[in-house]
Amino acid sequence: MSVAGLCLALGLPTYQMAALANLAGGLVCEHLGVVSIDRGRLFQEAIANKLFV
Repeated sequence: MSVAGLCLALGLPTYQMAALANLAGGLVCEHLGVVSIDRGRLFQEAIANKLFV
């Protein structure tokens, strides 16, 4: 939700907001408990998944 809120505040398109929030959620689910995600890892994954063209 925090990634979606940040994307909304930045004025990103809805499809990009949903894609980044989904990607962040997937990264969080790789760990047990409540964790924060590393922005570098999120950026690398977004580039690898071609979310930024």
